[in-house]
Amino acid sequence: MPSHARDDVKDAGPAEPSTAPLNNALVRAVVLGDRTGHPDDILFWRSLKAGARLKPDLILSVGDLIDGYHPDDRLNESAAQWDRVLDMMRRAFGDIRLFATAGNHDIWSEKSRALFSEKLGHGANFSLDVGAARVILFDTSLRTSETDIPDADLNWLVRELFQARAHRHRIVITHRPLWAVGTGGRYGSPLHDVLIAGSADWVITGHWHHAMAEDRDGIRYRMIGPSGTAPHRPGHPESGNFAQFGLLTIDPDDVALSIIPTSGILPSDTFTYEHNQLAWQIENRAITVENFNFDPTHPSRAGHFYLTVKNVAETPLNADISFDKRATGWRISPQTRPILLNPGKSTRLGFQFERPPGTPLFPGPILELPFQWPGVNVYRLATQVRPTMIRRVAARRRPPIIDGLMDESVWRSAAKLGPFVASNGSPVSDAIDVRLYWRDSSLYIGVEIPGSEVHPNVDGNPEQLFILLDPDPNDQTCHRIAMHRNGQVVEGTMGILDGVLSEPEMARVDRAATTFNRGTWHCEIGLDLGLGTERARPQRLYFNMGRERFSIDQHERIYWQPLRDHGLPSFGMLTSP
Repeated sequence: MPSHARDDVKDAGPAEPSTAPLNNALVRAVVLGDRTGHPDDILFWRSLKAGARLKPDLILSVGDLIDGYHPDDRLNESAAQWDRVLDMMRRAFGDIRLFATAGNHDIWSEKSRALFSEKLGHGANFSLDVGAARVILFDTSLRTSETDIPDADLNWLVRELFQARAHRHRIVITHRPLWAVGTGGRYGSPLHDVLIAGSADWVITGHWHHAMAEDRDGIRYRMIGPSGTAPHRPGHPESGNFAQFGLLTIDPDDVALSIIPTSGILPSDTFTYEHNQLAWQIENRAITVENFNFDPTHPSRAGHFYLTVKNVAETPLNADISFDKRATGWRISPQTRPILLNPGKSTRLGFQFERPPGTPLFPGPILELPFQWPGVNVYRLATQVRPTMIRRVAARRRPPIIDGLMDESVWRSAAKLGPFVASNGSPVSDAIDVRLYWRDSSLYIGVEIPGSEVHPNVDGNPEQLFILLDPDPNDQTCHRIAMHRNGQVVEGTMGILDGVLSEPEMARVDRAATTFNRGTWHCEIGLDLGLGTERARPQRLYFNMGRERFSIDQHERIYWQPLRDHGLPSFGMLTSP
């Protein structure tokens, strides 16, 4: 059991050296992975019960135990989530103590930080002595890169590692895998150097929803996959994507971490960093779609598109690329084509499509392409050929009066964005009318939403519009603007992979206004894409727009261009005539 504990540096100040005697007995800890990002509490309960059967001495978590991200005036919802999760853990584990590092869904503001400490009984930066090891919970909940780590937090980590030199093992548990800089990246040197200097043995993380392992410079970097939510790439257990938890065993001589799926126990290094990178390359670089574009107001029934297939593996690709016409109703010709490519080579293939009446644009045709996986396994890529919405937006000579009324004639002649769809791609029945036009480097958006109900039992802002802008599709950030029904505007730059907002850089809300009258919500917003310069309007702008609303019993989102898997941003395109 833990013999020593120390609070968050922000709450308790600098840590003092430990004088507690070390307990050299064998200690076993269950390590829980992420629960959030569409939580599945049935799956989470199974993980808890399976972990409890191992009779551990304590429970550790890599973070993201709640879904979070509630505004400060709705933290009661976050508190209710904490209560539900902690009650499940008490029912499964009894009085065995939980120690958790903070995930980005657990802490996203200072008030949520206070709630985290209140519910867990320790701060976000925290350490405890476990047998022959010092376990350090290091907070990266709000950090997207090493450069974001405050000096106070980094200095605290340095002190904790150096003050643990009398311990046989030093284990750091943190949520974000900053040791792998971005998907497809490698390592960040400053934090890695601190860990080396402090003689850290293990670094255990979560966040990416799959298992992964890498040993470097004497440090065992490990990632625990999800314990109560979907894996990053469902259906690909060969790359560490399955529901799991860890068993961390600490004795005076060694530390061992095992990955425990439903079907058995696996060594923690079964799914390597190289496996993860290969899977990411297959999912994101193997297939490129061209010319599969649709005007949503008059979508085509037939046409053609191109696929560029690249062999991103290190072995020859000799397989058939095939389309499943039963899954979505799309008819693709030819339905199957053979592929023979050496590593690193690519080929461009043309296909005809037909979209029969009643077939929605989304989710789009589904193709399959099997890649050889290391060993005797096959990684079967199953992906959607996603249509891209393109809308021509005309220019107007004068700007509207931004008063939230939408009663000017210029709005009636503006381009209508087109229909919205639900999360699964199906058309929505309730109307949302969006109009757009350019003036110089400004984009003006007017929205009318009838049937916008008020739910008095839902706290905070039950309804909002959000806009996504991406002037440069080659980087990993976009601009996100949220407008609440009460007129509040929140904007910032969002990392496409991590979803954390920072200060805006790509656009600016010049003016915005909203009105709500007799069940109809009107919203007008002017966006300066030139950031105050005389730059002309862009010829094309990667764009998306959605509506989010809460009712008493559901959370509903609709989109112009449906988001990608795991809620990652997706973009259609606005073009000038």
